[in-house]
Amino acid sequence: MVGRYRFAWAERLLPIAATLALVVLSGFGGWSLRDWVKPMPSAALVEAFPDRARVAHAVYVPERRHAVEVQADEAHLVPWLTHRLGTRVTIPDLGPMGFRLLGGRLIPGEKAPAAQFLYEDREGRRVSLYLRHGDTGGRDAVFSFAASQDTGVYDWIKGAVDYAVVGGIERDELLSLAKLVYHQVGH
Repeated sequence: MVGRYRFAWAERLLPIAATLALVVLSGFGGWSLRDWVKPMPSAALVEAFPDRARVAHAVYVPERRHAVEVQADEAHLVPWLTHRLGTRVTIPDLGPMGFRLLGGRLIPGEKAPAAQFLYEDREGRRVSLYLRHGDTGGRDAVFSFAASQDTGVYDWIKGAVDYAVVGGIERDELLSLAKLVYHQVGH
């Protein structure tokens, strides 16, 4: 009877020991895999932004009937996109440079919604303004330029908002448009 009593406590501790071993092994496994499953850091998101703006531009610029989701109706576009992006949205007037607003759309971003405004001049040339509110690293950045084939992108960060002006026009003209947008959005 004494021998049987001696092993009864061990039988009760066995499930506890097994659970503890499973917790330790799971923790070790999760810790080991931490480098495999990492969220994209802010710097990588910032660097990817001009490419996303260029791709969105390339997708929607050729469209004639469905280039924008919402026609040039600022009374509708501004509150809708302000709500969806979680930041105050201003639609710049590019009329002084000969471009009129066709409209805008909501676009999926890396981690949150983004917006795109499409403009066209009398010659049918189109430029877009792409913006997102979110993971910018919280630092302001000056204009940077990137080009791919015949499309250029000027982008900058102000606070928590990334902006990009995209178009297949001369670099100097695109820079002038970017500066016009910069001044009109209050930054």
